[in-house]
Amino acid sequence: MGPGSPIDFDQGWDDIEWAIVKLTLTLEGLPETPFDAEYHIYVYSTVYNMCDDHSQQVYEACRETIEAYNTEKDRVLHYLHSSSEEKLLEKVHYELLVVYAHQLLDERDSGCSALLRDNKVEDLARMYRLYSRAPKELELVVNVFRKYVTDEGKAFVQQAGRSCK
Repeated sequence: MGPGSPIDFDQGWDDIEWAIVKLTLTLEGLPETPFDAEYHIYVYSTVYNMCDDHSQQVYEACRETIEAYNTEKDRVLHYLHSSSEEKLLEKVHYELLVVYAHQLLDERDSGCSALLRDNKVEDLARMYRLYSRAPKELELVVNVFRKYVTDEGKAFVQQAGRSCK
């Protein structure tokens, strides 16, 4: 499967969930073959291709996954040694957010611009909290926000100018 190939949501989501399981096993130190470049590209391509036709479904599935993660995190923290928690969170954060930052932020129907356009304040706050741990990727959010505000401001000024004539 290459970039641009259509992919069924259920099949794509199965592949993404498998990648999450594989990452979890690796992080827990269980015997698991680590991600190689080819597999990493495959998962990235799957997410990319799903976003063309299924962006809202991918967005909702990711949101549900984050909520499930938070629930499980609270449950697991009772069993996890405190020295492992930060390492686990850093690895999960990197694999799920940093690697896919451009794709998550630039998506036309569910990216940062869409959240701004649709006034999704809670989702924007969640996005900020998630990316605040990665300054380089947070700069991407800032740039999208800056462009959105600039574009909206220009449109407002142009509309005001036309109505004054």
